[in-house]
Amino acid sequence: MADIQYNRHSIPVDILDEIAARFIVNLNQEERENFVRICFQIEEAHWFYIDFYVNKQPNRKLQSGTMRTFTEHIFRHIPFLQEHVDQLDDILEEWRSYKLAVPTYGAIILNTFMDKVLLVQGFWAKSSWGFPKGKINQNEEPHICAAREVYEETGYDITDKMDPNEFLEHQLNDQMIRLYIVPGVQEDTAFNTLTRCEIRDIRWFDLNFLPLNKSDTSCKSKNGYNPNSFFMVIPFMRDLKKWVQTKHWERLEFQDDRTDARSGRKMSKSERKTPVSQLKANGKFNKASTAKRNEQEGGFHSIERPDDRRSEPRSEPKSKGKGIRRQLFDANQQQQLQQQQQQQQQRQQHQQQLQKQQQQRQQQLQMQQQQPGRRATSSEKTPKGPTPAVKSQRRASQKQVPVSVPEPAKAPGPPNPSLLPQNFCPTAWKNFRLDADSLMMGLLSIDPRAHKGGNSYQQRGQRVH
Repeated sequence: MADIQYNRHSIPVDILDEIAARFIVNLNQEERENFVRICFQIEEAHWFYIDFYVNKQPNRKLQSGTMRTFTEHIFRHIPFLQEHVDQLDDILEEWRSYKLAVPTYGAIILNTFMDKVLLVQGFWAKSSWGFPKGKINQNEEPHICAAREVYEETGYDITDKMDPNEFLEHQLNDQMIRLYIVPGVQEDTAFNTLTRCEIRDIRWFDLNFLPLNKSDTSCKSKNGYNPNSFFMVIPFMRDLKKWVQTKHWERLEFQDDRTDARSGRKMSKSERKTPVSQLKANGKFNKASTAKRNEQEGGFHSIERPDDRRSEPRSEPKSKGKGIRRQLFDANQQQQLQQQQQQQQQRQQHQQQLQKQQQQRQQQLQMQQQQPGRRATSSEKTPKGPTPAVKSQRRASQKQVPVSVPEPAKAPGPPNPSLLPQNFCPTAWKNFRLDADSLMMGLLSIDPRAHKGGNSYQQRGQRVH
């Protein structure tokens, strides 16, 4: 079968010469003796051939072929590999086994509400989705490898948001996969892959719409994909949901008014679940387990999740919820009563202030009505209470009360009559009389004694002439 595929697939000699010179011929003697190392170089050469020849030179009608056929072309073209063509299948099997043994590191990227996860779709497997990840290089730190692979596949740098102690780890098909959990990434972030022919699509998926096992067919109606499309995601789903739930509990421990993060609805006590402090006290929760402890236990590196809550005794009976609601109702009733009492006190204080103001006004009116040497009669006193009759009396009293307006300075004259008794007249003014004749004589400067002896008008005329 391999010979048939090889005969149907052909690569021009000039392309084989360039690929051999670029990836194989320049290897040192130690690397030439290591077939696993040669297979890794041939894999990179195969990607180079697809990217720069098959895709960019469509006129030559080249075929990409499989890794098996491309490797056979390389082995038959390079002289020091021609003698090992018969062992090609064994060499590839050894290389695949070693490739699976290389640890893989990546990241589980969550949004701000931690209810959606970012998945990438492989370029060749159109229906397969998984977490962004890749194999570690020689002498490379695990978290640095994870950040590098995520940046190459999604174009997003998780270095600042990644905690080296927060990760999930599983052993799948004899390959160790560690995924660092990175929450708090905005959903509107622009993701663009930096690789060629490796990532086809990048998309957010709801955690509740992803399958927990291969028989969970509900994801077909929710996402449009079969459970087999998430075969690399399923092993991490249960631990991931437990981790998210634990983080929600930790957040609620520091909140007085516990509400749902997305809807804003207040959560009941039964919805808050068991606090993390109680789980830690019982020894049922640990953060990210270290590699040494997991190696001693002989298991894979993953977060230890709490036991099933159904097996645990209930900390609170169901009937206690009614008592809590009753307490809240009584507390609201007390608050309403206190508010009503405060409003009544404010009204009473306002009425007292109004009464004091009315009393002060009445006293001012009484002081204005009482003149010096005169006492206010009982009829002038205004009754208590702002009645219409009292208002009319106030207006009348305000009109009668003389208003002291400053007058201009006058010539000295008789004393102020208001300070003298009634019908008072000076002695010099008692015999003073004024009639029309005396007035005319005063104006004409005629002596009144001459008026007695003759005609005053004739004398006046003579004096004038």
